This record gives sequence, structure tokens and C-alpha cells, in this order.
Amino acid sequence: MDNTRYSAPALEKGLDIIELLASHPEGLSLADLGKTLGRTTAEIFRMVVTLETRGYLLAIGDRYVLSLLLFQLAHRHQPVRSLVTTALPLMTQLANDVKQSFQSGTLGLFVEGGHADRHDRYRFGTSADGVPGRTGTQADA
Repeated sequence: MDNTRYSAPALEKGLDIIELLASHPEGLSLADLGKTLGRTTAEIFRMVVTLETRGYLLAIGDRYVLSLLLFQLAHRHQPVRSLVTTALPLMTQLANDVKQSFQSGTLGLFVEGGHADRHDRYRFGTSADGVPGRTGTQADA
């Protein structure tokens, strides 16, 4: 398939901005975004404003950073929900049987549940290397 025939330049520009900001937790100014992406500030201004209005970016002073919206969307994604829904009852039962809490995971995602003292709570999240607690994010549920 010819990828250039079916390109969506505006979408590509927005994804380029999101992907760049994912590598810069300190945020980037509009000028830095344009310079790094090889575009003018005028070229990316409307895209940045739209991403901010839609909740994907936050303005902190003159810098833009990613919001947690992508994280929230990722955890509403069916594979994550299915893993938690399937694993949690089994993990809770095992934790009750052995009187211990534990973690279970796949590369890039983990579920921690079955705390002997809090059976209704679990944590899930992502990590860059698949090992919880190193790098990445997590959420209590």
C-alpha cells in the first residue's frame, strides 16, 4: 500500500507533537516544538491549541506538556480492562489462601492486587521495561 497516498498531514502533525512531548516531561515551548519538528510556530500553533482544548496538552507558563488524558484512554482500552477483570478475582483468592499480596504482569503492564487487608483494591499501570515500580505510570482503582 502506498502510505503517502493515504496520508493525513494534520493528523501526522498532531501525533508528531504528542510523541515529541512524551519524550520531554519538562515540556516544550511553541518555538521549541516548531524547531524540533522542523516546522514554523505558525504551522503548529492551531494544532497545539486544539490539542490543549481537547485535553491532550496542558500549558504551564510558555511550555506545553502532555496531560494524563492518553493514560486515561489507554486504561479504558479493552485489553487492559479484560486483564484486570480476569486476573483480580483469581489474585484475590490466591492472596486470601496464602495471606500475601503479589503482582502479576505482562510486558509493559502489571496488576497488583489481592492485598490481604484490602481485598477490594488493586493497582495497575505500565512500565517501560515491564517491571512495575521502575519507570512508567500506575493508577489505583
